[in-house]
Amino acid sequence: MLCSLAVATRGVSALTCSISSKASRKMSNCCYLNPAVQSYIITSFCYPDTKRFSFDAFYQRLSDQGFIIYPGKISQANTFRIGSIGRIFPSDIAALLSAIASALKEMGIKLI
Repeated sequence: MLCSLAVATRGVSALTCSISSKASRKMSNCCYLNPAVQSYIITSFCYPDTKRFSFDAFYQRLSDQGFIIYPGKISQANTFRIGSIGRIFPSDIAALLSAIASALKEMGIKLI
């Protein structure tokens, strides 16, 4: 039973990560790692390629909407991380992506 739950949870995390990654690419962000080797639990995304982006401002805007992201821990690139941990549904991902789009728009960052 425990093994089945772990497999099921990993499947949901994989789906969540896949949805986040595909949607983030549409919003001028990129996954830091190739999808073939990235984690299903924490995914690192490169900062948008603009001087208008500030992690602190981005973080605060998302936090104000009830979402918490993490600063990157990669010394070779400026990244932020999104976790796919817990009971997460596609509607949660849609809400996060909407919050990300809103935050970037408020920062004057044009979406693709």
